[in-house]
Amino acid sequence: MFKFNSYIALLLFVMLLSCGKNSTEPNNDTKDTDEPVFLPQNGTWQTIQSPTSKDLQNIVFSSSQVGWANSLGTVIKTTDGGASWQTIKEITTPPYLNSIQFLNDQIGWVGTSDSLILKTTDGGTTWTTISVPERGCQIVTFINKNVGWVGGWGSGILKTEDAGTTWTKQLDIGEWERIQDIFFIDELNGWATCLYYWYGTGPEPEVTITDGYVFKTTDGGQNWIKIELNNDPFAISSIHFFDNNAGILNANGIKKSSDSGLSWHDTNSIQSSDAVFFIDNQYGWISGYDTNSNVFTIGVTTNGGETWEYMNDVIQDVSHKINSIFFHDSTNGWAVGNTGTILKYIPPVNN
Repeated sequence: MFKFNSYIALLLFVMLLSCGKNSTEPNNDTKDTDEPVFLPQNGTWQTIQSPTSKDLQNIVFSSSQVGWANSLGTVIKTTDGGASWQTIKEITTPPYLNSIQFLNDQIGWVGTSDSLILKTTDGGTTWTTISVPERGCQIVTFINKNVGWVGGWGSGILKTEDAGTTWTKQLDIGEWERIQDIFFIDELNGWATCLYYWYGTGPEPEVTITDGYVFKTTDGGQNWIKIELNNDPFAISSIHFFDNNAGILNANGIKKSSDSGLSWHDTNSIQSSDAVFFIDNQYGWISGYDTNSNVFTIGVTTNGGETWEYMNDVIQDVSHKINSIFFHDSTNGWAVGNTGTILKYIPPVNN
């Protein structure tokens, strides 16, 4: 019995030594987990044949395959990831088309310059008109199929909770003010951008942007607070938030906020920015005019805008200026611009 117990004790001691050795020495069987780093600037932009020569203003995708783009009078669609496009709606008289949004492959809206928006429930094959009790519905955004907001020239912001059957005025603005963008992260928390235009006198009055600011709501738009941007005449356009605190603003370059939009600071982007799209708070794209190189360019950042890599050979001249960029994920992206320009991002094969 004693010999048996001694044998057991010796066995346990050896096992303990073995365990201690494995916990301190490297495991030579560990698989190498180093993978190539994704460098989006090593990708290329491919020019796609366009069904229109009109200036395309916006582009959106509901998946990696299905997307839409629009000019002031045309809506085009792709179902093969942007490889080919077809015209699905065309108008020759006002109201003109402005912003476009799709919740999924079927349900979408287009804002217009008049007191109406267009809606489709079949991916754009057919469209119905939704009346809005204010003129100027250039900007339209829906958080779901029922709850949405519109805004535009002098109209302020209106909200619907019944898919557009009825509308409630939530924010008044001046006659020469324009809502540039509306973004909601959920049904309560939202932001809007606004510009004030000054019109000179005479037969050919000069139009000047004299002020720009951000509006913020935490109760679905019942109340809005106005956030001044140091009274500088920023050319404010789009706004986007990743959560309740972190957001970006396209205003003569990319500005960032970490306090829900109450304050903003510049990034190192080009200052003359036309289009901005961030996939997350680190990875984003920008297009515009690089005053240092005197070229129209597309740039990408992977560190939240601290540094940018520019692809100066993508845009040849102002006739191909990029007005909108959209990425469904890190490798599937598209851009549209003047004279019907359509670009598709081709990610690098090996990084």
